[in-house]
Amino acid sequence: MTLMRVNFQRLELQSFPFLPAVLISAVFTGLAQWALPLLGLLSIGMAHGAVDHEWDPQAKSSPVKFYANYLLQIALFLLLWHWTPFAALLVFMALSAEHFGECEFIHEDRRTLRSARLLRCAAWIWGLCASLFSPLFHWSETLVILEKMGFPSGLSIDSPRLWAATLGTCGLIAAGLQSKNRPKAVVRTLILLLALARLPLLPGFLCFFVFWHAWDSVTHQMQAKGWSIRQYLKKSIPFTVLAWLGVALLASVTLARGERDSLWSILFVSLGALTLSHAQVMKRFYRTRKSPTRPVDESGL
Repeated sequence: MTLMRVNFQRLELQSFPFLPAVLISAVFTGLAQWALPLLGLLSIGMAHGAVDHEWDPQAKSSPVKFYANYLLQIALFLLLWHWTPFAALLVFMALSAEHFGECEFIHEDRRTLRSARLLRCAAWIWGLCASLFSPLFHWSETLVILEKMGFPSGLSIDSPRLWAATLGTCGLIAAGLQSKNRPKAVVRTLILLLALARLPLLPGFLCFFVFWHAWDSVTHQMQAKGWSIRQYLKKSIPFTVLAWLGVALLASVTLARGERDSLWSILFVSLGALTLSHAQVMKRFYRTRKSPTRPVDESGL
């Protein structure tokens, strides 16, 4: 039993669902390829931010102030999108990069960089790689989405796949800098890049977001509170259902107005606004939380 536990921790199987999700999605084409990623988004993806109130002391001491600040950040992003969508897009990419990198590396004990600032910079580069590798690699698909979001048509980048390869290389280097177990960190990142290159833009990114990032985040949150899966579901389901209802309402209103292409803008704005608030809560969570207990591995394997 002890040996099995050590192997589980050593192999970091909390990210294991990513591989089956990618393999299953790669088997199908067309709409069927979207089934698992979308199901994951509606379940794990939305649920991983549903208990943000549990991680901010202000939510318990002054819940009105907590929710007011949370909603204020959402409102600010919506206003930024209304005034200048390009700036909102840049803010969203920067925050997503920081959030992904922080979740993946900042909380861990395996730190090798002495400078906390340098560590955060490397984590941000890894997060930027996870965020932008797929859009750059599948640039033609990205252009279609950007145009539907209202950005000028014909946006061009010289050699987008060369930029994707450069960013991927930077992500691999950043992964190796942050972990004592460099081969594992680099291999995990290489698997991510290959999966994002193999799958179409959105199914691939959703597989990463749901079955890698959100899955790991839920795991960290459960460890921090000592919750079982049942306890986490009990606390997250009410807020997840509210998120479903909000998305359904926005989509219904948009379709009723005959603005089908606007769904992309609504999806982006919704994710961007929620990311702004959620990322700030999780930043405090990772800064104050002790790293998850890991068995000591004297062999260095």
